[in-house]
Amino acid sequence: MQDKKYFKVNITQTDKNKGRLPSVERFLEVSKPVFSYLYGQILKERDMKTSGLDVHKDTVFCAIYDGESYSVVKEFSTTSTSIRSLGEYMQSENVKKVAM
Repeated sequence: MQDKKYFKVNITQTDKNKGRLPSVERFLEVSKPVFSYLYGQILKERDMKTSGLDVHKDTVFCAIYDGESYSVVKEFSTTSTSIRSLGEYMQSENVKKVAM
């Protein structure tokens, strides 16, 4: 018999007419190997660099978060050349996820 572990998760649903519904907190019971795998995935996500983009008509503002601190906000124009340099900047910073 394997030991059981519990994950506390928040489940958020979106209704097409009502928008975002209140979150529901649940505990999931999983076996120890599954718990270890999921916990490892959470740690990997936590250490992953993410970027937030604020897109306007003429400019795009970019900030990068590494799990501990934010970078300086950089401004890029919306020309093709500048958009390419934004992509190169995010690749050089090893960004894995982007939110717009």
